[in-house]
Amino acid sequence: MPRKMEAVEAAFRADDSKLLFVQDGKIVDRDLLWRGATKLGQVKSGWGANMGLATGALSAMHRDLKSIAFPIPDEIVGHDWWIYAIARGLKVDGVIEEPLQLIRRHGENTSTWVASSVARINKMDVLVSQMRTEPASSYKDRLDHNNCLAERLTRVREASGGRFRAGVIDAALAELEVEMSALLRRSELVDAGFLAQKRIALEMLAQGKHRHFNGVRSFLRDIVRREWGRPSAPGGKADCLEKSH
Repeated sequence: MPRKMEAVEAAFRADDSKLLFVQDGKIVDRDLLWRGATKLGQVKSGWGANMGLATGALSAMHRDLKSIAFPIPDEIVGHDWWIYAIARGLKVDGVIEEPLQLIRRHGENTSTWVASSVARINKMDVLVSQMRTEPASSYKDRLDHNNCLAERLTRVREASGGRFRAGVIDAALAELEVEMSALLRRSELVDAGFLAQKRIALEMLAQGKHRHFNGVRSFLRDIVRREWGRPSAPGGKADCLEKSH
């Protein structure tokens, strides 16, 4: 949009505590026809919050965040999620709700995420999409992500010189530890027998662990799983080796 750069710069100037902003964008078809859907609007109507909006093309990052988020560890799958996780852990992320660019869906896009649909979606569309998707057979990528994120945030806490409140980082590290527990428990569910899967799923629901996935939708997926005893990917803690570029 013509005022994109102006709006992004104004957002940073209005709140100098923010180091990353995600903007909204109009989702259009191959002919640039807009049917009323925006990326932020899709996430809100499908999930009820904007926490799932982490789109690199809709993002603006302050150079001070670049020095913290980079280099990206080799184990990380998805550079945009890594950068957003750093920003959210430090509480320095913000949202610009104005659509500032077009997102063109031409039928050959790599991303098939339901929130990228040209037509407006709702919570039922999200549920149907998730139920049609093959259940995860391993959570190693997320375990690696959390290990590396905890390591990086710990390093930032020790080297920030007080710029980022230790309490904020401590809270982020504590939440990562809780999420790690949920990931490990769901990994056990993947490898468990049929009845054990149902028992673990009910335990996780009672303990609120499904909030680290897709809430009650993930519980329903665990309950209807038909496969069991399938070996998952090898575990172990990530080395968090950092890319040289």
